[in-house]
Amino acid sequence: MKIEYKGKTLETKNFCEVTEEERQRLYNNYFSRPSLESVQEQMKKIANGNVMNDKITNYYFKDLMAKVQVTGAKWTVEDVYKNKELLGVFKAKALNSPKTFPPEKGIAANIERAISLGGKGYARKPTKFPVKTVDYILNKYNVNNIWYDFSAGWGDRLTGALKHNVNYYATDPNYELVNRLQQMISDWKEAVPSNTSQTILWACGSEHFIPELENKVGLAFSSPPYFDLEDYKIGNQSYKEGTTYEDWKQHYLYPTLDNIKKYLIDGGYLAINIKNVNGHPLCEDVYYYAVSILKLKDEGVEDLKNNTRIKSTGILGNSDENIFIFKKENNENA
Repeated sequence: MKIEYKGKTLETKNFCEVTEEERQRLYNNYFSRPSLESVQEQMKKIANGNVMNDKITNYYFKDLMAKVQVTGAKWTVEDVYKNKELLGVFKAKALNSPKTFPPEKGIAANIERAISLGGKGYARKPTKFPVKTVDYILNKYNVNNIWYDFSAGWGDRLTGALKHNVNYYATDPNYELVNRLQQMISDWKEAVPSNTSQTILWACGSEHFIPELENKVGLAFSSPPYFDLEDYKIGNQSYKEGTTYEDWKQHYLYPTLDNIKKYLIDGGYLAINIKNVNGHPLCEDVYYYAVSILKLKDEGVEDLKNNTRIKSTGILGNSDENIFIFKKENNENA
């Protein structure tokens, strides 16, 4: 079977027929949203200590996440649900591996799971951030209850901020995402009227200086976009096709770190989730710039305890990463 779509080609023997009617049904199923009532019930549970935020993700962000082009994948998740041949590949995966995809779960759920697990570069979901890790970082490094998130992402860190009643300030160039985050805040405060978080979001990249944040932030904590890993498509993203690693460093990474030092109060922390990808030394470059150029103090490394993921082969894979911690010392020591 040879599939051609959007200029990309796939040859596979792993295929099962999908009718146009079935494709539309699967599309509608995937992009259906839970009720706002169920979402707000989940918000109340999180405010009382829970960490599960799947309904929040599906309600506000699932369709935007489906548009993300992940490096190494030929298509986006949205592409899969718009093309019945591509859906046929994932349908075959679901039907041919009953141990990984139990039939009692239903074909729609199993196709979605097959996409989540990836598969030979066909299509992949973008990554999320574990709320339990947000809990840990806030409990340990929240200095003055003012947190700057320099890449707002899919609402996981905002969830943690609202859960802990932390004042949350964030930037993100995805203007559609920022609108969804704003709506999430409004719905949360309606569901949890005792919430005291102050929130401001800017629809721009973290390389742009925000004067209001200068010398105000006790914790700058985020998982910024990695070079050449995910193209978020919407807004003026730091990485897009054709961007070189040197350009990304000079025009996004280093200006972002410069801004963060200006935002931090003395004794404030930078916590940055970063890893080396596709042969690019992101960890080394972040560390060198933070310590040698900005004179931030190395405070060690924390583990990012991501959920263990199952690879497309059915084998458990460890996806743990690191969060580098730096501290801004008093000006006379900096």
